[in-house]
Amino acid sequence: MKESERAMKQATAKIGQLFGKLLPEGWTDFLLHMFVPSKASEEFFLFYSADHGKTWKDLMAEAFEDDSLLMDIMDAQDAAKELHELCAFEDDLWTEMTYKLDSTGKFSCDFDYQKMDYVTMAQRKRWHDMAARS
Repeated sequence: MKESERAMKQATAKIGQLFGKLLPEGWTDFLLHMFVPSKASEEFFLFYSADHGKTWKDLMAEAFEDDSLLMDIMDAQDAAKELHELCAFEDDLWTEMTYKLDSTGKFSCDFDYQKMDYVTMAQRKRWHDMAARS
C-alpha cells in the first residue's frame, strides 16, 4: 500500500469507533464486508456476534426496524467509503474489504483486488459463508 501508514491507521480506527458505538450491549465480535464493484456503488454486509463468533446477527436487518440505527450505520459506512477514497487517491484500487473488530478494540482489515463490475450472488454467498466461519 502506498498510503500513509498514519492516515490508514486513523481511517481504520475511525471505522471501528463508529461501528463500536452502535453495536448492542454484550457484543463480542463485528464483521464488515464492503464490496466496491464500481466507483458509483458500494455494498455492505454487517454482522455482529455476542458469543465470540459462534452465531452471527445481521446488523442491517435490525436497522430496518430502527431508523435511528439505520442513520448511524449510514454515517459509519461513510467512514469506510472515506478509507476507499484515501486508497484510491494513491491508486490502491481494492474492490473488497473485510474489517474485523472485537470488543477489546483489536481489529484487522483485509483487502482484495479482484476486478468486478457488480456483486454476484455467488460473492454474497461466499462472504456470508466466510462470516459464519469467522
